[in-house]
Amino acid sequence: MIIILDTNAIRSAGFHFRNASAEALLTYAQRSAKVKLCVPEIAILELVNLYHEELVKTIDALDHTLTDLRKLEPHFIEAPAVAVNIDESVSRFDSQLRQRFAQARVRVLPIPELPHEQVIKRAVAKQKPFDDKGRGYRDSLIWEAVLAECANTNRDVYFITGDKTNFTVQGTSPPTLYPQLKTDLEERAANCDRFRIFPDVASFVNDVVTHQLRQLDESASQLLHDTFPGLKLSDLLKQQVDHITRTISNDLPASQSVPHVPSHQGVVLHNFGPIDNVAVYELNAPALYVLFRVPVYCTVQLPIEASHSLSEVLVEVPMVCAFEYDTTKKTTKGFTADTIPTRPTSQRSSSR
Repeated sequence: MIIILDTNAIRSAGFHFRNASAEALLTYAQRSAKVKLCVPEIAILELVNLYHEELVKTIDALDHTLTDLRKLEPHFIEAPAVAVNIDESVSRFDSQLRQRFAQARVRVLPIPELPHEQVIKRAVAKQKPFDDKGRGYRDSLIWEAVLAECANTNRDVYFITGDKTNFTVQGTSPPTLYPQLKTDLEERAANCDRFRIFPDVASFVNDVVTHQLRQLDESASQLLHDTFPGLKLSDLLKQQVDHITRTISNDLPASQSVPHVPSHQGVVLHNFGPIDNVAVYELNAPALYVLFRVPVYCTVQLPIEASHSLSEVLVEVPMVCAFEYDTTKKTTKGFTADTIPTRPTSQRSSSR
């Protein structure tokens, strides 16, 4: 699944892309390897410009409001003017937005390199995405970025845009592409039948994302309570005792009062605590990636210097475990276990 955001799609979720719908979309992109969320570079540049315009307009409005207020209330005469470095604010917004997208694995689509003559001919002919006055250069670049993605995939492509002037026919529900744009798709897309348009992030989240996230959360809940069909985490842990014991043996840090143990023979695993923090991610079908935490209770035997005794230290070792699960074959692979800093719970000595 490929999801492409137009400028107005990002703007509809707030300049900083942090409303509930945006959070849900980014969460889904992070939890599903089959999802590629994309933003054209030209859309980011356009959004930064809109932010600049909105910031200037808001500051001017605030300055006028303070001026009017001073006329009404004399004690506001000394109120300081609004001091905002606009260039710094815009630069910071640009950086923070790009960082947010990068953290969510959003791919920024490069600006297409189009022959200038091709763009001019389309603008003069007033072919969409140009309007009847020949305006729409930035939209034409966004559309070319969309076509480039469609040309290289057989996956579903979702284009989220609220543009009812240059991309979709006004008054159509669901949104319908203009005939010229549909022709572009038919000529260049690998599978134009798998192309869909949504008017905003909220409608896409409601129709597609919410159901997918609910399924992943339901799987995580089933795994947590050992009710997932064909797989119990408690049984999996028992099968991985040797692996977990070796990991603990190698990872116990001296900084936690438990010196490094060179051999797993010095570690005796007793039992596992309650499993928590289960998270499920989508890989390419039919595989899932499962991540969870579990405390492991074990005894570490350490030699006492100048003595023939062993010091037994009882420790609780929080661990993060992960593995892949094939939902068709009902098999697991790639189990890993990593320790989190441990703490000793008690200590006793015994003769060797």
